[in-house]
Amino acid sequence: GCGEQNMMRLVPIVQVLDYLTSIGSANKPLTDKAIGLLKAGYQNQMRFRQPDGSFGLWEESGGGVFLTAFVGKTLATAAKYISEIEPTMVAKAYDWLASKQHSSGRFDEVGPIFHRDMQGGLRQGIALTSFVLISLLEHPQTATKHAAVIAKGIAYVTDTLDSTQDSYDLAIATYALMLQGHPARERFLEKLIGMSTVQHNGTERFWQRGAHGIETTAYGLLSFVLAEKYVDGTSIMRWLVKQRYTPGSFPRTQDTFVGL
Repeated sequence: GCGEQNMMRLVPIVQVLDYLTSIGSANKPLTDKAIGLLKAGYQNQMRFRQPDGSFGLWEESGGGVFLTAFVGKTLATAAKYISEIEPTMVAKAYDWLASKQHSSGRFDEVGPIFHRDMQGGLRQGIALTSFVLISLLEHPQTATKHAAVIAKGIAYVTDTLDSTQDSYDLAIATYALMLQGHPARERFLEKLIGMSTVQHNGTERFWQRGAHGIETTAYGLLSFVLAEKYVDGTSIMRWLVKQRYTPGSFPRTQDTFVGL
């Protein structure tokens, strides 16, 4: 498979380990199996690491912004479970990402993309920029090192959000603002809430965004959690749970990653 296909297998393993850790699971055989799969998945992903520290679709394809941000955030989390992941390797991936930022603060894709479905609603501009910002902000050490990159990216995002009428762009950008603690975060969250749909006497809330409604709604829920709107967030969670397929996954790859 390619660098994106491997991530489809790698990320759910990290999420399983996060879940087992959060519930204090004593199921050692399951944890050991997941860690073994994680080590194998990590070694496989390293095949797609480029000489400049980025991650690409193929072994010599050059790096991609989305994939490098996705791999970086995943490996930074996975490092809690396996010692093979070197901090310098993750840091170099983020350094490469930082070098791809435009003077405006925006990020655009530079590498080939195989599974467009894996990117969900991500497009050029505000969504991809917000995704990179989230990847940086979710890990404090990285956020500190690249504070200037984050500040420039956040400025680009906030400058465009007032005129944004796309619920996906607003949802992913608002989550980035929530992570950063931006003064305008509550205002944009209220704008996002105004674009939502409420049904079944207020027991379910979601965002209609065509094929990317699940991912949009999942980012909305993440913002509700950071805003400590736990009670209000239950209606979003209720709707999301109903969208899963029988095996427990969501219809699309990014739906599953963000939804979980």
